[in-house]
Amino acid sequence: MPTPSELSPREVIKRQLLLMIAAIVILDSIAIPVFYLMHFNLQVGPRQNTYIGAWMLLSALVVAVQLRKIRRARRELMAGGMTTGGGGQGAGGGNKH
Repeated sequence: MPTPSELSPREVIKRQLLLMIAAIVILDSIAIPVFYLMHFNLQVGPRQNTYIGAWMLLSALVVAVQLRKIRRARRELMAGGMTTGGGGQGAGGGNKH
C-alpha cells in the first residue's frame, strides 16, 4: 500500500473521504448499541442529553479533522493546475488499476 506522500492529491482526497465515512460508521456502530444497552433511550433527561452531546461532539470532531485533510489535498490539487491527473477523462481520472 503506498504511503500518503506517494499518492496524488486526488487519491488522498478519495482516501480521506473513505476514512471519514468509515470512522463515522464505526463510531455510530459502537454508540448506537451502547445507547440502547445502557437504556439511555428510556432515560429522558440530563444523562441522555450528555451521552448524545458527547456522541455528536465526537462525530463533529472526526468530520472536522478529515475535512481539514481533504481541504489541504484540494489546495494542493488546485495549486498543481486543473489538468493534473484529469486527462480529460471525466471524474474517474482515467485510472485503470
